[in-house]
Amino acid sequence: MDTNTSIIRSDHNNGTFVKVIDLYEHARQRALSSRATKPDPATLEALEQRGEAVQRESFRDAYDPNSNPNDARREAEAQEWQRERTDAKEGLALANADLRDENDRLGQTPAAGSKPTFSKRLFWLLSGVIGSSLMSTLYDRFFSDLEAAGRFLAFAFGTAVGAALAWTIVHRDPHGERAWWSYLGLGGGVVVSVAFGIARFCAAETSAEQWFALSLMLLELGIIALLEGQAMYLARRLRDWWPRSEAEQIATRRRDSAQKEVDRIKGIVDVLEAKICEHFKYVESRTPRFRSLDEAIAAAVKAVRDGYYAGIAENRGYLAGAARRSK
Repeated sequence: MDTNTSIIRSDHNNGTFVKVIDLYEHARQRALSSRATKPDPATLEALEQRGEAVQRESFRDAYDPNSNPNDARREAEAQEWQRERTDAKEGLALANADLRDENDRLGQTPAAGSKPTFSKRLFWLLSGVIGSSLMSTLYDRFFSDLEAAGRFLAFAFGTAVGAALAWTIVHRDPHGERAWWSYLGLGGGVVVSVAFGIARFCAAETSAEQWFALSLMLLELGIIALLEGQAMYLARRLRDWWPRSEAEQIATRRRDSAQKEVDRIKGIVDVLEAKICEHFKYVESRTPRFRSLDEAIAAAVKAVRDGYYAGIAENRGYLAGAARRSK
């Protein structure tokens, strides 16, 4: 659209100038809608006055920081934004370099993997075996009056005792070190196995029952020894895993910190870019389309006249064509 023939209105909400309608086309449409074949001075004068009023309303002085104090303050602020943007972009480049270094360092750090743990299946299997070995003795001494329910309760209680002993024996801290109560669990497992073995042996009436009592005791002691061996193996794995995990966590935290710094500076750059872009839009909106208000009004009046007379000419052509077709 030709800027010399555009109606501009001031949008007070955002301080910009927005094109509304082409003066030429507006005047032409008015002539066509009136179906006049001769110019109407009153209509033409009204259109010219409207175009002049719009140009007066939209015309602004050129952006001039040298002579306008408000423009000078805005320009100084914009220059400061540009300097800050330059500094921020330099900082962003350095932050991106640090981020690349931290990513490389993290990539070179050996992966620690998941934390070593004791097998849950083996844990519950051994706990169940201990519960089964203790069940008969517990049933005979405490739950025999309950018959079938008593056997279930004896097995459940024995399994709970086995699970408690197994957990205290195999548990290690992240460094692979054992707590004092781990020794208590190991000693308790030995004591329980020996105590129940002695109780069975004393209650045995035949040599076969005595050998069975000794076999159960050795089975329970073997399970305790197996748990202790697995705990020692787990401790070695944890002691090997912990330094690698620490190194990986430190590298990850450094990388995340570098990423946050990049995001922070990038946010500053984006804000400054938006402010500078808005400033340029404002300057452009203050750029006059004409060198003076009189020139703008003259262009508006000319556009109105040209459009109006063009519409009149089209009306005349339409009537002449209709007359020829009627003949």
